[in-house]
Amino acid sequence: MQLELRWPTHLDDELGRQIWAVVTDVVADGGAVGWTTPPSRAVTDAWVNELLSDGSRLVLACRDGEVVALGTWSRLPAEVLAHNGEIRRVMVHRSARGLGLGRRITTALVESATEMGIEQLLCDVRGNNHAAIALYRSLGFQEYGRLPDFLAVGEHRFDRVRMYLPLQMDPAAVRHGSRAEGPGASTARSGAAPSQTAPSPPSSHSEGRFPPDPGEPDAAIAT
Repeated sequence: MQLELRWPTHLDDELGRQIWAVVTDVVADGGAVGWTTPPSRAVTDAWVNELLSDGSRLVLACRDGEVVALGTWSRLPAEVLAHNGEIRRVMVHRSARGLGLGRRITTALVESATEMGIEQLLCDVRGNNHAAIALYRSLGFQEYGRLPDFLAVGEHRFDRVRMYLPLQMDPAAVRHGSRAEGPGASTARSGAAPSQTAPSPPSSHSEGRFPPDPGEPDAAIAT
């Protein structure tokens, strides 16, 4: 068995078929990847073509030449956010679970974002996906918030877990945190209770150095 990672730059018919097969398998198994019912081939082709045209990165894990896992990262769209990125739709076909591909895909996405100068990498996880949360934490991600009952799958409601990974900081960046200083700063009116905020923590992530592996959850791991 041969496993390799690929970073496609265009979508042909065969590649589209293989990606669609992974997506439909994961969604049919209840994976938290943004669809609640298996999408059509036209929908997944449109999704991949949009990714490849807007500067996002798509990584594929192939077993003996066949796509069995994938994941993406994209820059955040607004000008004031574009130095940050987001991991989305990491998924592994049921036939390929137990091979460590969820970790391998996610690590490759982190390394790619770092090479592209991304400062912080975000991801969302469905609250009941404890294996995915543990995987992200093992790679250095930290939780920064939960939105209760935010995600809906039919009548079921789940928390939206927000996580982030500090990667690097532009040496020219001036860090203001939440202090009332810098462009657009304002101060509270007299008598108003000030917000209680802590200084921004320094980045503790070093490229290529991750904490110990707690296991190998290979289900769909990101919304």
